[in-house]
Amino acid sequence: MSARNLDTLKGALPEVLSEMDRKIRELSRRRPTGTGGGDCDCEDGAPGPTGPQGPIGPTGPTGATGATGATGATGPQGDPGEKGDTGDTGPTGPTGPTGPTGPTGATGATGATGATGPTGPWGGAVTIPYHFSTTTTNSDPGSGNLRLDQATQDAASTIRVDVLDANGSSWETLLDTMDLPTHSPKGYIRLVRATAPTEWFFYELMAVDSSSGYRNITVVLVEIGTQAGSSPFVNGELLYLLYDRNGDDGVDGVDGTCDFGAVGYAYRTSDQTITTGVETVVDFDTHTEANGMTFNTGGDYFTVPADGWYNCQAVIRWKAHVSGNADKITRIYLDRSGTQTVIASEDILVGASDTVGQSPGISLPLLANDKILLKVLHTGTTGTLEFVSSSYRFISLSVTAVGGPQGDPGTAAFTTTGSLPAAGNAGTVYNYLGTPFYDDGVTWTPMMATRQCFTEFTHFFNNNAQKIDLQSSASGTNAAANAGTAAAGAQGVLSLSTGTTSTGRAGYAAGQSSALRGTADKIMQFKTRVRFPTLSNGTDRYYFTAGYISSLTAAPGDGFYFRYDDSVSANWYAVVVNNTAGTTGVTTGVAVGTNTWQKLRIEIDEVAVSAKFYIDDVLTNTISTNFPGTTRDFGPGINIRKSVGSNALTCDVDYLGYWSLMTTSI
Repeated sequence: MSARNLDTLKGALPEVLSEMDRKIRELSRRRPTGTGGGDCDCEDGAPGPTGPQGPIGPTGPTGATGATGATGATGPQGDPGEKGDTGDTGPTGPTGPTGPTGPTGATGATGATGATGPTGPWGGAVTIPYHFSTTTTNSDPGSGNLRLDQATQDAASTIRVDVLDANGSSWETLLDTMDLPTHSPKGYIRLVRATAPTEWFFYELMAVDSSSGYRNITVVLVEIGTQAGSSPFVNGELLYLLYDRNGDDGVDGVDGTCDFGAVGYAYRTSDQTITTGVETVVDFDTHTEANGMTFNTGGDYFTVPADGWYNCQAVIRWKAHVSGNADKITRIYLDRSGTQTVIASEDILVGASDTVGQSPGISLPLLANDKILLKVLHTGTTGTLEFVSSSYRFISLSVTAVGGPQGDPGTAAFTTTGSLPAAGNAGTVYNYLGTPFYDDGVTWTPMMATRQCFTEFTHFFNNNAQKIDLQSSASGTNAAANAGTAAAGAQGVLSLSTGTTSTGRAGYAAGQSSALRGTADKIMQFKTRVRFPTLSNGTDRYYFTAGYISSLTAAPGDGFYFRYDDSVSANWYAVVVNNTAGTTGVTTGVAVGTNTWQKLRIEIDEVAVSAKFYIDDVLTNTISTNFPGTTRDFGPGINIRKSVGSNALTCDVDYLGYWSLMTTSI
């Protein structure tokens, strides 16, 4: 019985005892009334006074459990009981879903350095293991072996190696490639002891032979390892041969310039009268020079400070002022005193309006203290010529150093009746008729010339107007000489179109017919590169000439030129013609290509009476007859002239170049 139930029982006990006492008194009133023993049911008398409470009787037997009464109202919560013992751990529940990744924790401290790993294999572009043999004889050292040609190892100049290494692997192919590089040395070899890496020999590799089963490698000792000594290698021990290849020699670069900066520039700021027929030195009144170049005001010339290459050029714009003096030829000269009178000249037709002339800008070798001056010669029969000082009329001379000293051209010389040898020895300089010639491996170029020009047609062509040196011309509907389409290997292209007229033509040639004459005192060259998109045919026929020609409107009567006329042949023709003596025209045997670039070159030696014709740098013909005479005129040019048809036909020209050298003084 719980303590709580016991307390409840104790509280109800007095009430129970009182009820029992009442029952007892009620029974005691039913006492007998007589002798007969009957009961007397008489009323009680007045109650007496309550006696004193008797002693608590003994606990009666537990009565039967009464019926469960109705559940009473919930009492107030009792005080918390004592904490019970921890129950047994229940079974592990299923794993819940993975929660989101928490932020990265701080980096932990660096761990201790691990132990050093094993030594790796020998490095180098190629590493070959060999066993060393102290034998020095020139024979196969045996499979996997290497030997030197000297017992004192640092005196050796040959390494003898078997084609098989210490592991039995073949290195024959690689050993043979060691001799291929064109550079010297061909590579580098290091011999090193496998067990002592500071003991090694370092060599330059010079050559490799091809002995059977082994190779002799010629070497030059360059350096010895710090611990090696003179003979560090032991018989039978493992060595490593480390090999690095050298590259091949590169091709020679083009000659560069060595500009040491000497420069001079002179011009006039006022008029100078030039008397007709008198060769006159231009009197410059303003000049500037630097880096050793000097100007002599009394002689009006520049003096160069040192041997070297110099670019010299004169530019002149003037006007004829005297009536009747227009349309006369005026010649300007660059004069190199002391060696050769005229080094460059330009003939200018002086008209009634402003006229411009420009000497060729030439590079030539000069010696220290050579003098460069400018002269003019007016060939009119009357009157005078004046320079007009203004912003657009001027005369100037420039001399600029562009290269280092000129080397000795050599002593080879040829008589005036001989000729230059065949070109092909690039870099060679020959003296011929007192002038040095340079061999570029294909042809000859004079190092000093009286008339030279080269144009790549990169300047502007439009409306047939281009008159810096040669000039364009065209006749017929839509005939034109204009810029063509540049392409790889042809960055400047002149397109000559015949137009649609049946006799249309276009050309690029000397400004007047008297540019040159057959005076037997010149060496000349002409070269060009041409292409025909459409060949001449019976429907649309044209006639093409390139070289020194005398006419643009008909077949040249004098000159040296290539001709294309499909009515005669599909091949190029080489032609030399004298209007009075006759024509020498021979086939070259080379067909004119369709839409194919072809190089044409003519080399003319009037002194030796030799005209050589080349196509794509191959000599096709040499002609020595019918050279133009002293009264015959011709000039450099190219020309396409149509004779039949209404379609416009074209010729593309990549470049045009020419030069002429006077063999006698003017």
